[in-house]
Amino acid sequence: DLPFGDAFGPGQLETEDERCELAVILDLIAEHEEDEEAFKTAVANRFFEDARDPHERARLVALGLKERGYQIVDNGFTLTSLGERLYELRHNEDRLYEAFARHILLDLHGKQVIEVIQDLQASGEKTTANNIKDALKRRYGILIGETTNHWSQMRGWLHKAGVVKN
Repeated sequence: DLPFGDAFGPGQLETEDERCELAVILDLIAEHEEDEEAFKTAVANRFFEDARDPHERARLVALGLKERGYQIVDNGFTLTSLGERLYELRHNEDRLYEAFARHILLDLHGKQVIEVIQDLQASGEKTTANNIKDALKRRYGILIGETTNHWSQMRGWLHKAGVVKN
């Protein structure tokens, strides 16, 4: 029930320049809109050149941008209304991450993930992947796959926005 995020996380999309990873991804989407294969090639070259399988990593990034992911592009690989709004904010990192975090919190169960983690911490329980998954299912009916780490990527984006601390 959480957005698919394999490879689409701030820790996996390292940039060496002054621009943040989300702004770089948005520029690549705009440059290759409606041409997902060209986008994936650009992402493989830009972010995963030294990976074992750069094109597989790029494919996972593209999936993370779509409907089952963070909903930045549609299945035709065109910017959604959210994607367009983020693209317009790409030169203002604070506002960009604020808008993205709002989407994650309100539209993608991010608020529930934060509440579960805070409740686990308040009750003295460990915030392990299994405890978080169990609490999300029990409290909100949110199902997370056995081996998924999608909540971790979500947490990474919320950290970039200053919503959660390390």
